[in-house]
Amino acid sequence: MDELWMRSVATVYEGKIEDFKRLAEEMLDTIRDKDSETLNFAIFLDEPMRVAVFLEEYASSAGWLAHRANFGPLLPRVPEVCEFTQVETYGDPTPQACAALAEAGPVMSYYPALAAFSAVSGEPAARAQMSPEEVVRKFFDCYTNGRPEDFDEVVAPDYVDYGQTPPGRGPGGARDNYEYAVKQAGAVIRYTIDALVADGVNPAEAHARPGAGCSRNPKSTPSGSATSSARSRACSAAPGSPRPHGLIIARPNEQAPAK
Repeated sequence: MDELWMRSVATVYEGKIEDFKRLAEEMLDTIRDKDSETLNFAIFLDEPMRVAVFLEEYASSAGWLAHRANFGPLLPRVPEVCEFTQVETYGDPTPQACAALAEAGPVMSYYPALAAFSAVSGEPAARAQMSPEEVVRKFFDCYTNGRPEDFDEVVAPDYVDYGQTPPGRGPGGARDNYEYAVKQAGAVIRYTIDALVADGVNPAEAHARPGAGCSRNPKSTPSGSATSSARSRACSAAPGSPRPHGLIIARPNEQAPAK
């Protein structure tokens, strides 16, 4: 199996709890902004706030190695606020990951995979229960409702957002493009989806149908196009158009035509 799970226990030094909390927030910010294969990362504190438990899940060993590299500037601060006393790794790390884990700190306990089940590997549970149509509607609801934090529910770690250069990756990339688009528009961008075109439908025929596309608030500034994680497409609007429209086509890695 490719996925890696980790459970770590750390003792927070006396008088360092506030510093530990600040470091934890910076860790989460780094994951949101830079990681593309971190599926879950959570930190729990006991009631006296002296023992912290880290639960982590990565899509692959390469994902964990990239995560550790992204944490590089933060790692020197860890021994200033806490000491890790236990680290457990679940899965089958690659030799490169094993070497990096051996250098990470305390002695590791390894638990190779025996059997595992995942409804949709690498996808949040909420998205695994959605149809592709529900995912693309939820994606645009993040814009319409001004809730970029909800991208975590519908955007996969390997999602690529082409709304900016260089393209963004994962939920963090979707949020970056959201912030950029809202800044350019000067307001929340509201979408109205008139129709969704699924696989097996001729895009040219669908494009000829009245209302077969999506529309944005005419006062909004176009922000480009994006590829959603569930093989769905965002519409691409032509700059200067008073009411831009474009097809939403459930085909990956294509530019949606603009009117």
